[in-house]
Amino acid sequence: MTIMRRIHTIGRSALLIATIIIASVSMAQASWNAGNYLKLGVGARALGMGNAFVAVVDDATAVYWNPAAMTLSDKTRVFVSYADRFGANVQNQNAGIAFHWREEFYLGFGFVRNSIDDIKYSPDRRSTGERPTVNGTFKDAQVALMASGAFRLSDLLSLGVTAKYLTHELAGKTAEGVGFDFGVLVHPLERLTLGMNTQNINRPRMSWANETNHFDRIPANFKIGAAYDLVPDRLRISSDINIPDSDDLLLNIGGEYTPVSNLSLRGGLLGEDLGTGASIGWQDVQMDYAYYIHDIGDTHRFTLLYKF
Repeated sequence: MTIMRRIHTIGRSALLIATIIIASVSMAQASWNAGNYLKLGVGARALGMGNAFVAVVDDATAVYWNPAAMTLSDKTRVFVSYADRFGANVQNQNAGIAFHWREEFYLGFGFVRNSIDDIKYSPDRRSTGERPTVNGTFKDAQVALMASGAFRLSDLLSLGVTAKYLTHELAGKTAEGVGFDFGVLVHPLERLTLGMNTQNINRPRMSWANETNHFDRIPANFKIGAAYDLVPDRLRISSDINIPDSDDLLLNIGGEYTPVSNLSLRGGLLGEDLGTGASIGWQDVQMDYAYYIHDIGDTHRFTLLYKF
């Protein structure tokens, strides 16, 4: 590729990203808070790097983080992940697969499930002065089923999209909705990667199956990030900026150090919260662990990855 062609491609990529940034920022006017579980991220490697991952991801978690990144490998990649968030019995489970379909096309599938089971409740007896007593439990479970496609336009630019079928079960009632993500991955320089993912770009409407026809909106979240290899295959730093509909801007920063093959150490900041982690691999299998410190409580996340 000639220098002029490379500059032209980079210019078109920058224009595309700038256009989407303007559109995404203009959406940030609502104050919804449904679907917060979709902000939690997936995979221990990402959490260990402070969730500064939109330009780093190269495994099957790309279905969530940036579908365009599925184009980084022609191997089939799978993962399963589990976390008990904040040590409060908030169960977070994820799994996914990404693979090369044909020519420059890639496909991926995954799911995210966040649930709290056996929540105790009691009738309100304040008006009678009686002491409340527990007489039942209910469940709060939210699930996202994801299907992704990606296309590699060139060595410099890839695009991807994720469609999500969303469900929410709360105390025996259910809500459903459909959401879409749009991702971009750009390699302007050998050691530099730029990534973008507009999550829930359509602000999914979660319609409850009840007599009131009530619905919630899941907010859009725009992520843009960069990753730079200070030492190729050894030391990488990354940063993401989140622009959500329903909250303030959030800056994530992270780093990953690989002192020897198949061993990595990680650290990062999710705003003011600290994430750390490590991974160990053997042949095509990798185990990741992350420890996340938060005022509510600490989180341990485990992820198993396999490629073939």
